[in-house]
Amino acid sequence: MEICKRLLRSEHLEEDNTGKKENANMKLYLAVATLMLVMIAHSEATEEPTIEEHFANFQAKLQEFGTDLGEKTSKVLKDLDNSEFVTKTKNWLSVNLEKLKNKFDETFTQ
Repeated sequence: MEICKRLLRSEHLEEDNTGKKENANMKLYLAVATLMLVMIAHSEATEEPTIEEHFANFQAKLQEFGTDLGEKTSKVLKDLDNSEFVTKTKNWLSVNLEKLKNKFDETFTQ
């Protein structure tokens, strides 16, 4: 960063003793390129999460998954219990089991 500051100072941007601005322009390009490299290096230097943080994130995701799964399962079971098909099936089974019970009672009590 200090290199960029030195290269960008106004004294370096003026004409050199040969009368050409090429040297000053080249220094400006170098300063910009160096600044870009510093910014890229800084952005890539972000720290990786530790194993402990990975496990904490995994635990939180697993807990969220379990909660969601529990809620969805509960909702499906309630919907299934209240469905017309299940109600009709329960009623049909109750009626037929009662008939079967009565039939057994008549058959074996005689």
